[in-house]
Amino acid sequence: MPAEVTPVNAISLLRRIQSANGSALDPAAQHRLAGDIEHLERSYFAPGAEEPRPGLEPILREWLARANTAG
Repeated sequence: MPAEVTPVNAISLLRRIQSANGSALDPAAQHRLAGDIEHLERSYFAPGAEEPRPGLEPILREWLARANTAG
């Protein structure tokens, strides 16, 4: 987990998890991870994105735990 969680480093970390552990995750988890990444990108960077934005730390905690279990 980064010391300071920002949308940019959160998405970057999720993409690294996707790259390093994607094949170890079952297809449903792979699909959900891709969806979480897309949702964060839209929520934080899409024009006209509105509040409330999803919390970054809970999402990262979940995927870090999954990656540790899968890897």
